[in-house]
This record gives sequence, structure tokens and C-alpha cells, in this order.
Amino acid sequence: MPLGERGGWERSESRYCGVETDFSDDVPSLLSLHISTGGFDYVLAPLVLPVSGSDLVLSPSQWSSHVVGVSSSYS
Repeated sequence: MPLGERGGWERSESRYCGVETDFSDDVPSLLSLHISTGGFDYVLAPLVLPVSGSDLVLSPSQWSSHVVGVSSSYS
């Protein structure tokens, strides 16, 4: 969902908008909520999940086009 066209000197016509999310046990529902319903292009999610679930809950294309990994420092 590109937000709009860039004008003039920029050749790229796309601007994208994402949302940072908390951990969720149900990643497919998380994507559906934020991408389909919320109108975002991607979600930022923790790279290491607190309770590691299967990476097979999403297709490879969903992982590569809709999820951006976030690293956090823990104290």
C-alpha cells in the first residue's frame, strides 16, 4: 500500500508505513490485523521471540515482504 507519489527529483514513487508490534503467539493474525485491517505495509517484530514458535506459520513471501526484524538490548 504505497502512501503516495514522491515528486520532482525522487524517482521512487513509493512510501511505505509500518507499525512496531509487541510479541504475539499468533503471527498470522497479527499480520492480518495490522496489514489488512490497519492499512500498514509491514510490521516490525522482535527477531527472537520470547516463546519461540515455528517460522512455518507464515509463507516465505510473507516473511520477506511484511515482517521487519527488530533487535532489542536486554538488561
